[in-house]
Amino acid sequence: VSNKCGCAADLVKNGHNGYLFQSGNSVQLLSLLEQFVHDKMLAHKMGENGRMMIRNYSFEKVAEAVESAVLEVCN
Repeated sequence: VSNKCGCAADLVKNGHNGYLFQSGNSVQLLSLLEQFVHDKMLAHKMGENGRMMIRNYSFEKVAEAVESAVLEVCN
């Protein structure tokens, strides 16, 4: 569970590997957290989806993407 600010929306796919909530909305945050508490299978499935997603990320891949973006802007 993460708020929709920053890069979280790029990493958390709402309903697939977690939930996004509106910043400052503590009622929504509590509701989303309760879903995991009450549905262990949902929590497990989203956790597995998250682990599968991060397998595609590494420091090297992120560095290459940043370098590519900088070079594209500079050229």
